[in-house]
Amino acid sequence: MHLEAIAEEMRVLYVALTRAKEKLYLVGTVNEVEKSIDKWKEFLSVDDWLLPAVDREKGSSYLDWVGPAVLRHRAAIDYLLEEEESSFDAVKYDPAKWSLSVVEQDELQTVAEEGFIQTGEMEERIAQLMPVPFKSEKQSEVKERLEWSYPYKAAAIHRSKQTVSELKKELMDEYSDKPLSDGFRSEFADRPKFLQKKALSPAETGTVMHALMQHISLVEIPTKESIEKKVLLMVQDELLTKEQGEAIDIEKVLSFFATDLGKRLLSAQWVEREIPFSLGIPAQRAFKTWSGGKDETVLMQGVVDCVFQDKSGRIVLLDYKTDTIEGRFPGGFAEAYSTLKERYELQISLYQEALEESWNVPIDETHVFFFDGGHVITMKEGEEA
Repeated sequence: MHLEAIAEEMRVLYVALTRAKEKLYLVGTVNEVEKSIDKWKEFLSVDDWLLPAVDREKGSSYLDWVGPAVLRHRAAIDYLLEEEESSFDAVKYDPAKWSLSVVEQDELQTVAEEGFIQTGEMEERIAQLMPVPFKSEKQSEVKERLEWSYPYKAAAIHRSKQTVSELKKELMDEYSDKPLSDGFRSEFADRPKFLQKKALSPAETGTVMHALMQHISLVEIPTKESIEKKVLLMVQDELLTKEQGEAIDIEKVLSFFATDLGKRLLSAQWVEREIPFSLGIPAQRAFKTWSGGKDETVLMQGVVDCVFQDKSGRIVLLDYKTDTIEGRFPGGFAEAYSTLKERYELQISLYQEALEESWNVPIDETHVFFFDGGHVITMKEGEEA
């Protein structure tokens, strides 16, 4: 048990000695330094790196191992007589650099007492809220650190990532913000299933219509029967629930394909649907309240409903909306036109900007289709070929 304890202490010492990065300090105490050094000199004749096992076993402290080893090194020459030196050159001339010093107990006590007196005076002044007679060379640095203010406070209170919808609410007028006053609803969680079975919310209806427009076949002109079949297959494939499938208004979907825009989509050279994107924009553009640096960037994310290239080669961006229009505006769509265009102008322009930057191609036209009433609002007109 004793040998195992000694071995464990050696492992502890080894770990301590191998953790230093730049400089290693070893501090030990002896009752009589001359006697200890004379004892360590007995190992000057050892012709091996290791001290004899029996002597290592007799050690009662780390200093009993470290002292004899260091005394064999050339750095200890000041503590040896001329005729005294290590007989093992590998240890004696090892390139390690050691600085050995002996500090008497009286010297340590004097320094400690002076420090205690000075510390006591300073503590008394501090207790009385009086200035202390001491100035540190670090005074300016301490003041600078205490008075330091985080230079990017604006970034800390604003999101580093925004969706296009959030950005639109941040920058648009009261028309866009009005739904927020109706009560809190997390945008990260769906309504419970038992509530969805009763009636879909406007947001859930929009999700369902977008899902159908993403998967509907464009190989041939959709009919009521083909759409019904597609919805049934989506329910079977669990892309939609039964309740969601029943909530789809097929006539509204057919009304889209009856428009010139829908016909152009059916005859397109290529079509991309549900295109996710990320775009870095200046923070001052994303937030009205931004007061930080001009070089800060906010990551904007979104999904474009549809982009296609028609037969004439124009690239068209298309977005679907399920907003309620009929009965909401006394003057009908004619009255709603300017309000809806203003509401979605920023969103569509951001979609266009994101695609043009990531695809490195110009978007020739941008349109928004409203299922309620089958109306189309053109945000950007295509130029004549």
